[in-house]
This record gives sequence, C-alpha cells and structure tokens, in this order.
Amino acid sequence: MNRGTDWIRWILMAVLAGVAVYFFLFTARGLAPAPSPSPEQALDPILKRTIQLQLNNIEQNPSSLDERLKLGMIYEANELDDLALASYQQLTDVVPEHPRAWYQTGLILDKRGQSTEAMAAMRESVRHAGKIPFPSWRLGLMLLAAERPEEALPALEAARNELGDDPTLMAMVMRAQVDAGNAEAALEVEATHRLTDTPIAPYIHQLLERAHDMLGNSEEAEKSRVLASTGLPPMGNSWELEVSRMRMGIPVLKIQISNAVRAQKWEQAMAMLDNLRQYEEPTKEVLLLEATCLARTGSPEEALNQLDRMLEAEPDDRPIIVARSNVQLDLASARNEPAQAEAALAAAERLLELNPADSAAHSICMRALETLGRPEEAIGACRAHWKTSSGAIEPLHLASMLIARHELWKDNEDLLRALWMNVPNHPAAGSLLVLSLAEQGRTDEARQILAGLTSASLNGEFLGKARIAVESAD
Repeated sequence: MNRGTDWIRWILMAVLAGVAVYFFLFTARGLAPAPSPSPEQALDPILKRTIQLQLNNIEQNPSSLDERLKLGMIYEANELDDLALASYQQLTDVVPEHPRAWYQTGLILDKRGQSTEAMAAMRESVRHAGKIPFPSWRLGLMLLAAERPEEALPALEAARNELGDDPTLMAMVMRAQVDAGNAEAALEVEATHRLTDTPIAPYIHQLLERAHDMLGNSEEAEKSRVLASTGLPPMGNSWELEVSRMRMGIPVLKIQISNAVRAQKWEQAMAMLDNLRQYEEPTKEVLLLEATCLARTGSPEEALNQLDRMLEAEPDDRPIIVARSNVQLDLASARNEPAQAEAALAAAERLLELNPADSAAHSICMRALETLGRPEEAIGACRAHWKTSSGAIEPLHLASMLIARHELWKDNEDLLRALWMNVPNHPAAGSLLVLSLAEQGRTDEARQILAGLTSASLNGEFLGKARIAVESAD
C-alpha cells in the first residue's frame, strides 16, 4: 500500500534517532574540522557566503549530524564533489549506519562512472535505511544501467513494499522484466497497472514495443513504436529534490528572480533583486525586471524614472521601449493619466513600423487603445496581431476578452470563430460566436452551434445570453 510523505519523514526521523547514539563519537574521536574550500578556489560569492555560514554552524555545534550532512549536500548540489565526498566520508567513518551519507556518496560515485564503488555505497544505504525506499529504488536503477536486471528486480520490489504501485517505479519493474527477457511478465505488469494511462505512457510504449518484438507480435509492436519515446521517467525522490534545492549562486538567483516575475510574485522578486545588488551591479536585464516589479508594487513613477535613464543611454533599445510602454500603461490605469497611454501607443506603433509582427508591440497597442476608451480599435489591434503571427492563439484569447467586456460580438465573427475552431472547449468562444451570428440574423447557424455547447466548463453567463439571443430570434 502507498505511504504518504509524512510517513516517510517519520521513518527518516526514526532512522536518524537510531544513529544519534553515535553523537558522542564526534567528541571522543576528535573529528577533524569539516571539509572547506581552499582559499584560492574561485567560488560564486553567494555560494561562498552560504558555505561559510554552514561551516560556522558546524563549528558552533560540531556533533550535529544534520549540520554536517547539510554541508555535504551544499557541496554536492553545487558540483563541489570532492568536498561533498569528504563530508559524507566523515559521517560514515564515525556513524557507519548513516543511510543518507551512504546514499549521497553512491550518487556522486555513480555520476563519476565508478559504478562498482557506487553500488557498494548504495548497498550500505539500503542495509541501514530500514523502511525508507529510496536507496533500494536507486540501487535497482544502478543495476539496470549495469545490465543486471535479475539483480535489479529484488531491489525494485523492496522499494515497492513501501511505495506501492507508483507508476514510475512500476515502469522500472517492467523494464527489468523486459531486460531479463521476461516479455510475458512485462506485459502483465502493464496490463495490471494500466501504465499506458499515466503521464509516462510514451516510455511504457517503448517497453511494450520491445516485449511484443520478443514474442513475435509485430502488429502490436508497431502500434507501440509509433507512440514510444526513450526518455527515462524521473524518479520521484524527496532526498534528491532536497539536494537540488541547495544549488545556489548568482546565475541561480537570476533564474529565481525571472521565475518569480513570471509568477507575478512581485514582492518576492523585489527581495531577491535587493539581494542580488549585494553581489554585482545590475545588468540591463535585471534593471528591466526591477522596473516591472516597481511598477507592480505601487511605485510606477520610480520604475518610469529608471527606464528613462536607461533609454537615455540606449534610445532605440526595443526591450527598454517595451518595458517603458507597459509601465506607462500601468500609470495610465492607476493614476488616470491618458497621456501616458497615448505615449505608450505611439511608441508601440513605431515598433510595428520596424516589425509588423512584433507581438509585444501589438499587445501594448491593444492595452493602450482599451485604456483610452477605444475598444473597437483595441480589437482591431488583436486582429492585426493574429494575422501577422502565423495563427497564434494568444491574440484570439485577448480579443475574446475585449469582445466580451464591451459586448462587441456582432462585427467580430472572424476572431470568435477562429478561437472556437482552435479551442473548442474555450469557456466563452462558442457562446460569443452564437451571439455574433444571432445579432447578424443568422439564427439557424447560431442554433446549430448552440446545440453543441454542452461542456460543463462553459461560462454560464455568456451561454445564458446566447440561449436568450437564439430564443428571442425565434
């Protein structure tokens, strides 16, 4: 049966509690200081600071298993593998029953191509892990990679005892059966667990193709071949995820900032931008992100001033012009300043003269025209964007929102029909198209489309309006 994440954590805590009896050995044996980078080793400043803080934590609490393990994981996550191995070895020398240190050691050795040593370390982790399934699962994967499927099967089954019928784990069991030549057993695994109905179906079809080939089922093999891919499904493993989250440095911080901006987590992004300034002068890209955050956190004037300074240095820079125009539109809406929207519109039109397919410029035009109370022209901007973007769907989505907000469906059948044809389950496109046709007097077409609008996900408001429009025409 499956166990929840909380249960796995409880088991891990129990294992760590079991090895805690070895704490006194740290003092008794006079353990060497924790491994640290050499003074001449070039390190990212954020990483260097994090390592030093962790070394300080260990110095203050030298008997802590957790602090020493965390140091090793920081090294490992940031590809300082020699230091990571040294950290884990300190743990296993003094606490031979520490499953996590053996596990991480095995991963690093495996990455280095030392498969024999890696499997030996992973077996030690399995031996001391109790009911924690990750070491058995990882050992099974190592044995599969070493073309030893008969040995891999017991390891994978051991993990299954705790994880149950996890689809990714069962895919590895199925692969082990195929690699071992047990085609019938592999097909039985798929039939029992319906793995082709899971997100990893393409990988399962690759295994099915191999199994059917072994059995001479050429027709079935061909069916699977068309649907197959060889990409190995990722192993769901909180231990390895924990390590990956410890990757850090200026490049990582910049990615995190970009992700926060995309997720519209403006305050979080601003805090990370402030942190970044401690380590380097902001680049143009960073300043643009900062301006966006300033505008969205209530300081559009400050954002505009920053962009004006940037534009003075690079007056024809497109990304700066786009960012400035978007901030102007934020100002126009927040402060009721139509002049800002006019300026943004003019800037976007100049960009379109240079590149009629500039999607950002089309979006600015659409926003500016609606802000200025010109919704028909805003819809026209969406239409122009659609026609110059090789059938992109986003302009149609924007147009449908404008059409719905301003009830301008009569003259925009082309946009609504294109959206409905491309996205049949769109919550409002079909209903808006019915409204357009009904208002044009094309009741039979409207009624025919309305009859097919049965999805439970449809917008009730516009579906109701569409029904009333058709009934009124009758």
